[in-house]
Amino acid sequence: MASPRRALPKTTKKATPSDYLDQLDDMIEDFDYNEQQAMVNFGIMPDVYEEAGAQRMNQIMQARAKKDRPVDAFTWMQSLKSRR
Repeated sequence: MASPRRALPKTTKKATPSDYLDQLDDMIEDFDYNEQQAMVNFGIMPDVYEEAGAQRMNQIMQARAKKDRPVDAFTWMQSLKSRR
C-alpha cells in the first residue's frame, strides 16, 4: 500500500519591488565599500577608480600575492622535497 503524499511546505516568497530595491542598495553599498578600500588602502583616487571597468577593478581587488596563490600538486610535492 502506498503512503499518502505529504505536502511540501510553502517557503518561497514572491519577490516584491521593495526586495529588488533592497538588493540594488546592497550592491551599490558593496561597490562603494570596494571603492573606499581602494582609496584608503591603495591610494587610488576616486575618479581613477570610477573610470575603470567594474569587472576589471574587481579582479584587481581580488588579486593575491604569488605566495598566496594555489599551486598544482606536483609543484607542491617538489617544494616539500626541496625543504629536506
